[in-house]
Amino acid sequence: MSEQRAGGVAEREILTTEDECGGCLSEGRKMMKNSNDHDEEEILRSYEQDEWISVQDSKKLREEYAACAHNTFKKNKRINIRISESDLNRLKAKSLEEGIPYQTLVSSLIHRYVTGKILS
Repeated sequence: MSEQRAGGVAEREILTTEDECGGCLSEGRKMMKNSNDHDEEEILRSYEQDEWISVQDSKKLREEYAACAHNTFKKNKRINIRISESDLNRLKAKSLEEGIPYQTLVSSLIHRYVTGKILS
């Protein structure tokens, strides 16, 4: 059985028998069938196969990651450089392709280079 939202925007399939959902119904209740993408399906599969490990002291780990993220995005220094007009134009064109300001692209390139993610 299918159901449609007002305006006909999204359809959802409602599973009504145990056969249709692989035994997911309990006591005849209706259940919505999820339309997960590939990544979600992979996460679900790995979780169901007990491939996930609980993290001990998750509060401390979360604080460490938060500090790393804060320091990564903290931009408290300014630099001035001279580059050719043609390089600047190509840089601006690339930033338009990426959908980000060209200064952000330059900062990202520098960060990736100094952290070893871009080799010379």
